[in-house]
Amino acid sequence: MIYSPQCAAFTFRSTPLGVSDRELAEGYNRVASLDGKIKLSENWISQLQLVASDTDPYAGEGESHTGVQRNFQINHVGRNWNTHTLFIWESVRRTL
Repeated sequence: MIYSPQCAAFTFRSTPLGVSDRELAEGYNRVASLDGKIKLSENWISQLQLVASDTDPYAGEGESHTGVQRNFQINHVGRNWNTHTLFIWESVRRTL
């Protein structure tokens, strides 16, 4: 990664996007995720994750679930001061 003090550098980890789809008869489970890292300056780094899932059980047994979770983290690492701040937002919907 090349760092420039004038702008933030956006880099992905080795696998930035993940997708999974499993089906059995009429049931399914689908998950998608996105992962990234932003270097704001020499001392400030930010990370983000986004995960979404959708599940419908086989043969109508149980509850259907749909959900999204968003994580945002910002870190400062310096000689005299370090900080770690994490924000988590999630939403889940269930249907019978």
